Amino acid sequence: MLLVLFLCFTIIPLIEIYLLVQVGQVIGTWDTVALVIISGLIGAYAAKTQGRNVLSQIEKQLRSGNEPSSIFIQALLVFIGGILMITPGFLTDLIGMSFILPITRNLYVGLLQKLFQRGVSIGKIHVYTGNTTNGFYSDTPVKKAKRTLEKDADVIDISAYRNKD
Repeated sequence: MLLVLFLCFTIIPLIEIYLLVQVGQVIGTWDTVALVIISGLIGAYAAKTQGRNVLSQIEKQLRSGNEPSSIFIQALLVFIGGILMITPGFLTDLIGMSFILPITRNLYVGLLQKLFQRGVSIGKIHVYTGNTTNGFYSDTPVKKAKRTLEKDADVIDISAYRNKD
């Protein structure tokens, strides 16, 4: 994993610099700078509109009582795509826009879900839930009962311990 991060943080900027220089030689320096600024603005606007769309989908799923797991992945992809679009460069803009556009984003969601399921099935990914039964983690959903203070709390009288002095 460290090698992958190292390569991402060294090779991608080198490719970006190369592309910026090549495009600058063809269309000129200021036109290249303007193109990078315009692509950043377009990416920010696209991320904003798609982000709102994804958030409204999450809200709709939650209101209907469904689990919006794939929509959370879409929200993460839109967020990462927005960051990549704001980053100066053409390669990051291309990758970022593919994360933001719904058509390609759905392809990424399907791929990530398959990778996640495969990781769980071979034991590389472990899932722990916050549902506890008697202090132990449980993979089964716990039925939520109406809780009241009388049922859940025990009153401990410590006055007898204070008066021992």
